[in-house]
Amino acid sequence: MTIGLDIIPRPLQEVLVKLPDSYLVGGCVRDLILGQRPNDYDTEVFGVTYDQLREMVSQFGKAELVGNSFGTLKLWMPGEKKEFDFALPRQEVKNDKGHKGFEVIHRTDLNMKEAAIRRDFTINALYLDPRTGQVIDPFGGLEDIKAGVLRHTSDAFKEDPLRVLRGMRFVSRFDMVAHPDTVQICRNIKGTFPELSKSRLWGEWSRWAEQATKPSKGLQFLRDTGWIEHFPELNALIGVPQEREHHPEGDAFVHTCHVCDEIGRAS
Repeated sequence: MTIGLDIIPRPLQEVLVKLPDSYLVGGCVRDLILGQRPNDYDTEVFGVTYDQLREMVSQFGKAELVGNSFGTLKLWMPGEKKEFDFALPRQEVKNDKGHKGFEVIHRTDLNMKEAAIRRDFTINALYLDPRTGQVIDPFGGLEDIKAGVLRHTSDAFKEDPLRVLRGMRFVSRFDMVAHPDTVQICRNIKGTFPELSKSRLWGEWSRWAEQATKPSKGLQFLRDTGWIEHFPELNALIGVPQEREHHPEGDAFVHTCHVCDEIGRAS
């Protein structure tokens, strides 16, 4: 599959074509495939060290390191309101609880599949060659987008419980169905919920509310994975009967799903 390159901001395109072995990656590629304009553009640059990357990127504007352990550079270009992110491919090794309990290893010899295996879902493990428009798809994300299936990329999914809440958000935003294996792995890590901070939880719930086209899909995802038990106000709705004449759709949980979808359609 190829994508027209005219949708990439021209200043960024001019940078990318001059950076050897650089590729747009992740959600921005997914959004371009879906015909949506991304909010952010992330780039991975292969085969270079951090110092080499900084030297190359600094030719085009002000480049600063953000998140030292992740080796991400933000580039501010003259006259541009938005900054662009450039990162090295990396591996992540879980060695403690929480989202900070990872050892990040930058390697110049990683290929795309090795680098993408850490990503949460196949639809986010996509690369775009900014010189040719070719989409590189190591894990079948294109087919999953076409089929409307949300599928985890690898067993590394279980290392960060926030990915379950991201799953809730994505099935709602893109009107997808979670693959049964993904549902099962979410059920298997239900006990890791306490590792999540309130701020991370709020971040996913607020995005669900802002971005969902079918909010009920996210609530049903929580029910199917068992994670709804961590949200007692929602869990309490399941099985609560309603007066059949006016609410033939089902219990209070089903009714709430319908209400959320109506709000989504109206917004």
